[in-house]
Amino acid sequence: FYSLGVRSMLRTYAKEFEDVGTVMAKTNALFYRDTGDTGMFVTVLMSYYNYRTKELTYFSCGHNPPLWRRSNGEIISLNHLGMAMGLTEKMEATTRKITLEAGDLIVFYT
Repeated sequence: FYSLGVRSMLRTYAKEFEDVGTVMAKTNALFYRDTGDTGMFVTVLMSYYNYRTKELTYFSCGHNPPLWRRSNGEIISLNHLGMAMGLTEKMEATTRKITLEAGDLIVFYT
């Protein structure tokens, strides 16, 4: 139930804001106001890919880190230190960004 609500909040804020960190921070604040006294939390990873610049911008709220397999075979864990949504009302909305090259692969998983 809670994950569906968070998904709806993310979609709503993503239409309003281009910055992944802003979308996540605003979603977290609303989710916290709705559930802060229940102890409920969710982990979320959100990213935007700009095909023109080949940049992937991402933000994780306690979710498993994506894996970046570079075209040369190197595998990098895209760690992000964000905490799960719903634990506090305010969160630092610092995103991370990487530039992908031809042959690179990103693996998202749960």
